[in-house]
Amino acid sequence: MTDFQHLARSLLPAVLAAGVVEMKHYLAGVTVETKSDESPVTAADREAEVILLASLATVAPDIPVVAEESVAEGRIPAIGRRFFLVDPLDGTREFINRRDEFTVNIALVEDGRPSFGIVYAPALGDLYVTLGPSRSAHARIAPDSAAPAIADC
Repeated sequence: MTDFQHLARSLLPAVLAAGVVEMKHYLAGVTVETKSDESPVTAADREAEVILLASLATVAPDIPVVAEESVAEGRIPAIGRRFFLVDPLDGTREFINRRDEFTVNIALVEDGRPSFGIVYAPALGDLYVTLGPSRSAHARIAPDSAAPAIADC
């Protein structure tokens, strides 16, 4: 059984760090490139993914990670019944167009179903996380703040 609270506490610093990186780019201006599938990508996407992958390699080294920018570059891991799914900057178009509705996303997929998730919207200051079966939490946190205590929803 997965210890969701431990996973949430362990991944939170990386998720917040990814949010800081994204906000730095968001406020400074964004250079846009195009991936092979014609979707946009920015340095913020790539830098946030590096942070998240490093954390997952430490927190759960035995669980493969399917990450959007890595997959776009052809790095697709073999997966079994458990894997992490990472979108380091979901809502890249919103990000590019300076709309605040973009998020940092990590999900744990087990037996084809999401069992854990952490979603952070740095521009809005909203963090949502799974703490157990049918248990979630929400916190309001700016990306440059210290990690908050996560209150149950």
